[in-house]
Amino acid sequence: MNSKDIIMKSREDGPLAYESIMLGRLVRKLCHALAKGYPLDRPLLSQLLRCSTSVGANIREAKYAESRKDFIHKLKVAEKELAETYYWIGLLESEPSVLPPEIQEIEVCAQHVLKMLSRTIAKLRENSATPSN
Repeated sequence: MNSKDIIMKSREDGPLAYESIMLGRLVRKLCHALAKGYPLDRPLLSQLLRCSTSVGANIREAKYAESRKDFIHKLKVAEKELAETYYWIGLLESEPSVLPPEIQEIEVCAQHVLKMLSRTIAKLRENSATPSN
């Protein structure tokens, strides 16, 4: 790993890695703001923070996969963590008066990450199924 791998400062690692980091940062900011005013929701916020930041961590881990199959598997794990993120956001949205308007930014970012993940996984699987000449 070089020094750029330690902290991503730009889109150098690609839009998927960048957007996943932005998602984690946005959720972290939301959870921090909500934890102050709604202490009963702290366990829910903790779960949301864990799974949303895990998306980017798994995408980063995929970069160092040992094989194509391992790469796809790590991206699928990221996709599952994103699905869990949607679950916790859905629970929070059951009380709209609690949520700041930034939740929409999180949802847009999560949709971008989901689209990119889905396309990447589908393309990799398609390429894996195509016989080599």
